[in-house]
Amino acid sequence: MTPPYLPFIFTLFVTSVVAALLAMYAWHRRTVPGGVYFAILMALLAEWSFVIAAELATVDLPTKVTWAKLAYPAVVSLGPLWFLFALAYGHRSTWITRRRIILLWIVPAGILGLALTNEWHGLVWPRITPTSDTPGAILNYEHGIAVWVNVVYAYTLLLIGTIIIVRTALRSGPLFRQQSRLLVVGVAIPWIANALYVANITPLPGLDLTPFAFTLTGLTVAWTIFRFHMLDIVPIARDTLIENMSDAVVVLDARNRVVDMNPVVRRLFSQQDGNVIGQPAQTVFARWPDVVNRYLNSTEEQTEVVIDMPDGKRWLDMRISSLYDRNRQLNGRLIVIREITARKDAEAVLQQYNRELEAHNAELDAFAHTVAHDLKNPLNLVLGYSALLLDFRAGLSDEEVQQTLDGLTRTAKKMDRIIDELLLLAGVRKLSNIQMETVDMAHIVSEAQKRLMDMIADTQAVISSPTVWPTVTSYTPWIEEVWVNYISNALKYGGAPPHIELGYDIVPDPAAPPGSQDEQSHVRFWVRDHGSGLTPESQAQLFVEFTRLDQARARGQGLGLSIVRRIVEKLGGQVGVDSQIGQGSTFFFTLPLRREPV
Repeated sequence: MTPPYLPFIFTLFVTSVVAALLAMYAWHRRTVPGGVYFAILMALLAEWSFVIAAELATVDLPTKVTWAKLAYPAVVSLGPLWFLFALAYGHRSTWITRRRIILLWIVPAGILGLALTNEWHGLVWPRITPTSDTPGAILNYEHGIAVWVNVVYAYTLLLIGTIIIVRTALRSGPLFRQQSRLLVVGVAIPWIANALYVANITPLPGLDLTPFAFTLTGLTVAWTIFRFHMLDIVPIARDTLIENMSDAVVVLDARNRVVDMNPVVRRLFSQQDGNVIGQPAQTVFARWPDVVNRYLNSTEEQTEVVIDMPDGKRWLDMRISSLYDRNRQLNGRLIVIREITARKDAEAVLQQYNRELEAHNAELDAFAHTVAHDLKNPLNLVLGYSALLLDFRAGLSDEEVQQTLDGLTRTAKKMDRIIDELLLLAGVRKLSNIQMETVDMAHIVSEAQKRLMDMIADTQAVISSPTVWPTVTSYTPWIEEVWVNYISNALKYGGAPPHIELGYDIVPDPAAPPGSQDEQSHVRFWVRDHGSGLTPESQAQLFVEFTRLDQARARGQGLGLSIVRRIVEKLGGQVGVDSQIGQGSTFFFTLPLRREPV
């Protein structure tokens, strides 16, 4: 071995060590994109440098050729590995499949096989000769066709991988641009050296400068790793960040033209797949001119807007941010839109629930007050009658005792009716589903009058009603309670003695379009008295819970008509009253008319 080779051998061993350390470092971070391919790349570089150093240190020619063959796994693999590393680093790993990796290595595997069997065909090295007569001199390898195939193949993959890294740098932040620049510079150095070797432009004839150049590549990559934390931080490509965001993203330039948008925008705004890039925002979003005109020139904005879509209104949370160039000149705007319709719907439901809760709390207060007031009077009567019997039973005649017992019975029944109506009101509030049926209205009216027999007899009322009633679909227990309330109300205020009329009319459904089959689809049942009538102000308060119009005359507990309203509305009808002072009152409720099948 000649002394001039010693510096080259030492440099190659240093290169091998550096590359091996980098391979170990990268392998520990193999979970990040490109880590595995970079680790293998550095490991092969270490092997290549070591083998070339061993070849320089060897004296006899056959052994030198053997070392040259052992370098070829690295020679043929660096191009494909760089390409795979670039794909992973640029977040294009979806391209990398097992089948494509196998196809990628077909050419390198074939060239490696030709190198190992070169003495049989000479396709890699047609002739191998020493560069001088000095023992251990560097060998001159003449390049065969297989070498040129590998050069074209490897350089093509090198070029594609470099383009991918450059595009990644252009779409990434400053940190990743620095990484990409250093990677490009680092990989360019050994490939330039390899090109010089292939072209036989070297300081020493036959000396391959590629391993030496990899020394600089190793140092460059080492600086990148420790200075910019490559393999700890990798760029997130635009396709990964923007395309896969759940929010809609629109980028406008300074002239309000659409520069970019992700697929969410098309789905959210029902945009077609036509090319909208470069078109004015007013054209792209022409269906919502109010929103566009209001916010188009906003530089910083965060607001909630509502837009009309074919499937209904949609609520959007919109954030607008300005984009500036290095000179702080406005370069465009970034608009990030998130649909919040579900949240708004939930808020509306919650607000409605809060309103209902407040109303229920108010009703509960009034309920407690009314129950206490209305039960207290009959309870005092019960206590009074009971005390009378206890204290003066011996001095009362049989007739007086009977009157006292009758008073106890009437008062107990009144308390029972109060409790029944309170329980019915609670049931109407809570019941969500009832079994609707065809009801026999004549039978219901008859049963309601039977329940009021005592009151009818006491007031000597005269009640007239039709012999035939229309057929409706409803719920018998509730409808009976409606009639009981209306008739009892007429008995109280319908004159002395009351003259009460019961009847019905077929009326239009306010919700049905004129001329339709369902226009005459409701029955209005009514109870008419000939009492003193009601003022408009009193009529407005009739069906309000726990409200009593005339405390002096009222013998009910102020719940009856509110129960009627709740029942009828739940059955799909309406309640109301027509009244004039001095001409009596007509209380009515409506129910859907049952149509017989044709």
